[in-house]
Amino acid sequence: MKAKTDAVMASVDLREPWIWSLLCVLFIPVFPEYIMPILAFFALLFAKKDAKRRYQRLRVGKAGKVFLAFLCYMTIHTFWSSAAVDGLMPLAYWYAALLVYLAAVTILTSRERLETALFLLSLVVGLLGLLSIVQYVCGMLGVEWMPVQVWDTVDEAVYRFLGMEVNLHTVGLRPAATFSNPNLFAQFLLMAMPFAAAFSFSGQRTAAKVVGRLGVVCGVGGLCLTFSRGAFLAIGAIAVVMCIANIRRLVPILMVLMSVIMLLPDSIYARLSSMGNAADIAIIERFDVWGVTMEAFLQRPVTGHGFGYMWSALVQNGFSAPHAHNLFLHFLAEAGLVGLVLLLFLMWKLFRAGFELIIHAPKTRMYGAAVIAFVAGVCVCGMVDYPLATPKPLAMFVTALAATDAMSVFEMKHASSTVGRALPFADRLTPRLEAWVKRKTDPKEGNEERKVKSEE
Repeated sequence: MKAKTDAVMASVDLREPWIWSLLCVLFIPVFPEYIMPILAFFALLFAKKDAKRRYQRLRVGKAGKVFLAFLCYMTIHTFWSSAAVDGLMPLAYWYAALLVYLAAVTILTSRERLETALFLLSLVVGLLGLLSIVQYVCGMLGVEWMPVQVWDTVDEAVYRFLGMEVNLHTVGLRPAATFSNPNLFAQFLLMAMPFAAAFSFSGQRTAAKVVGRLGVVCGVGGLCLTFSRGAFLAIGAIAVVMCIANIRRLVPILMVLMSVIMLLPDSIYARLSSMGNAADIAIIERFDVWGVTMEAFLQRPVTGHGFGYMWSALVQNGFSAPHAHNLFLHFLAEAGLVGLVLLLFLMWKLFRAGFELIIHAPKTRMYGAAVIAFVAGVCVCGMVDYPLATPKPLAMFVTALAATDAMSVFEMKHASSTVGRALPFADRLTPRLEAWVKRKTDPKEGNEERKVKSEE
């Protein structure tokens, strides 16, 4: 078992296309938001190359089918909505997230590949968490060369070039690592943390898992320093689920948690205590934003207004918030009851897959708990924020979907489908598209086509 788990670190072979696909997926949080579609595209290319080596095609799991159904619904709905122009950009990054899902679920074909992915994920979590800790310390010491947002200068230049007015500044010392906002950084961490912890703290202790544990500890430290109250609530829900799943190790886990709590600075306790302050400006603004969101929902309760509507609606009402600060209300306003039902069905699919993994075998119990903790974290955070608002957290969300679907396939032998079978109309479009690409890229095919036309 030790040799097998230590092989996780040695399995990172850069000659393998699936490793490059995995790196493209996991490095999305490291780069700015607008780089995500580029990395998603290359991740899919490498995943397709890996699938071709195995004589396979791009795959879609059970949760992925629900995600595809929602995306098809929102595509049709957005183009027919009154906010079609505003919805093009959100629709574009949701399609980029689809590329991330297809790449991840296609390459994660075995437990060995999954453990390699989770090991690299724990490294990313740890490095970003460590970076945010350094940012906080430098801010406390007054060091000016270390910004609380690494890509701040680049982001401002890009958005200025594109003519977009985006507020990238935050109030107070709240490090965001490579993200443009500390809340976005916290949302990524709370989605990644359950899977990194499941890998790092399950089974026998090995070199890879020790490194993973250090990554999780740094990630927890980075999340605390974001001062994101929604993430604090979510990480509490995640901790409860993981403790229940490890009830036999509850005492040492509680001791570690108490030690971490004792090391937290007073500023974090002050932030936590502000949750019950009804005079807090952020809390008052959220209630006002929720009121505008409910009015938008009541205008079109069944189908909603389409992607991008809430941003423009809130701006018209004098709010600078880009979303409804509530996952479920935001879906009601933009996707209607239909979209909310699809979202809840997707969460149910994930919860059921996690429960099945828990009862399937001892070796899959921690991964099943990670899936349920992920669902709990997203739902709790979604009560006070919208964790799917930007490309990088959304990419982590669909990566978790892909990991869950992949585990259901190689651990429990659940069926998966090709993209063509998941989308019936793709059975007709895909062969024609492949034939068109072959004619344009293969000189022989092009010459034969021109020869036939000349003879006619």
